[in-house]
Amino acid sequence: MNWLMAVKKYNKLYLIGGIILFAAVAAVMAQSELSSVTEENKETKVSTHSVTGTPADNYPDKERPSHCGTQDSTSSSYVKEFEIPTICTQPVGIVVDPEGLVWFTETNTGNVGMFDPKTEEIIEYENELWSMGGSMMWGIAYTDDNEIWFTDEKYDRLWKFSIDKKQYSAYTFTGNHTMKFPQLIVENDGTFLINDFTGNKISILDHDELDSGLALPAQVKTPEGFFTGPPAIGKDGEMWFIAWKYQGTVSLIKYDHTNDKATMFDLTGVVLAPNGLSIDDAESLWISDTASSNIVKFNPDSKQIIKYVTSFPRESTFGNSSGLIKTPITRPYWNSIYDEKLIFNEQQANMIGILDTKTEKLVEYLIPSKNPNWADCEGKTDCGISQVFGFAKADDQIWFTAWVENNIGVIDTSIPLPLEIEFDSKELSIKQGDMSSVMLTIIPSENFVGPIDIQSTTGESDKIHISIHNGQSEDNFTNIPIEIFVSEVTKPGVYKVLISVIQPDVTLSEFITVHVM
Repeated sequence: MNWLMAVKKYNKLYLIGGIILFAAVAAVMAQSELSSVTEENKETKVSTHSVTGTPADNYPDKERPSHCGTQDSTSSSYVKEFEIPTICTQPVGIVVDPEGLVWFTETNTGNVGMFDPKTEEIIEYENELWSMGGSMMWGIAYTDDNEIWFTDEKYDRLWKFSIDKKQYSAYTFTGNHTMKFPQLIVENDGTFLINDFTGNKISILDHDELDSGLALPAQVKTPEGFFTGPPAIGKDGEMWFIAWKYQGTVSLIKYDHTNDKATMFDLTGVVLAPNGLSIDDAESLWISDTASSNIVKFNPDSKQIIKYVTSFPRESTFGNSSGLIKTPITRPYWNSIYDEKLIFNEQQANMIGILDTKTEKLVEYLIPSKNPNWADCEGKTDCGISQVFGFAKADDQIWFTAWVENNIGVIDTSIPLPLEIEFDSKELSIKQGDMSSVMLTIIPSENFVGPIDIQSTTGESDKIHISIHNGQSEDNFTNIPIEIFVSEVTKPGVYKVLISVIQPDVTLSEFITVHVM
């Protein structure tokens, strides 16, 4: 029994509990509030609205720099960005087809764009059925019959773009199947699973039925007032997703469609704003917490919870001109697992991270384009973020969209990194109130840029303290002693300490496992 048949048979799933999240698009724009605390934005004035004949007309003049971009496309040692020809398209969803062509949604035009990496040409296909303003188009999928499918949260539609016919068509959800906020698309065994973020359900549609125009979605429902995150499919076909209620409970749900059985795991207080969700080969769940700097790993068999913190955000991404930001966070958003590597975007740090789930090495690539209107950047240059929301992996490349800079871009992970880091020990057992030490060895490569800048993060700064000492350099490596102190109030358990070496365009890190006894 496949997903669609099973859920149509039972056609119900009501959950108990709740969860914490940012409200709808407010989650997307979380840190944008920084730009509105300036005196200029506090002033009450009549907005001018000039007409340009471009998508920028969807915003008043004073808001256009925030949404349409402030600089030309830029590049770094590992990242190359490409500017979309039409201004202010606001790209979000992105996918790569088997031929290597890159497809992306334009949330301010309703169009789909295509980038050819060989010619570096961008073609935008006008959606003649689109007569509206902007709409967040989070979900995108390519199907093997040469179609691009994408969601439209504002107008409650699922769109199809036929690559062969260069033609759009739209599926509208009606009656009991109406969706309030169709978000991501997960393609599984010929079906689309689409979470209705604010509509309390996951809709399941058959791809062939959609093509024929006769589709009737099945639904997995959650109670009113809950946010419903995107699903992830386990190796046995079970569906996992998170339902959560603002300032309430966080519930991770496992739903077995073959027998209509739901199992709930309470993650209240562990994750505050769960967005990205992936499953690894060992059936552990990886959850991005957009209200912190944490990626949370959950083992449903042992119920073990482990928090992996990102590196500290660079000041160029949050600015802090006002001096009011005391504890900046990176806000991991979506995530995906490819070949045992977890890829995730860090919304407020303007980075894309790659965590090797086996070696626990973390590489974070800095996205060069920045929009100062989304951070506390008054009086600063090279400051801000580009709102990197969509990404897709293809071989050694990670393609991404920069929503407020009107760019798409690519990270080339095949380019050699500037250094390697090694520890004499990666696992420590420390008693409460005690300490231990490790030796960090940094081995630079030809493209290393000095001096050495080392940071440590734990996500448990009130429980575990790190002391980094001056290193001793030899001809081709540097040894740096690091001491780890565990406070007397730290609860017994497993903690992850991240040691990072900062380079201009990339941060290289590795986790040390601390067993507190």
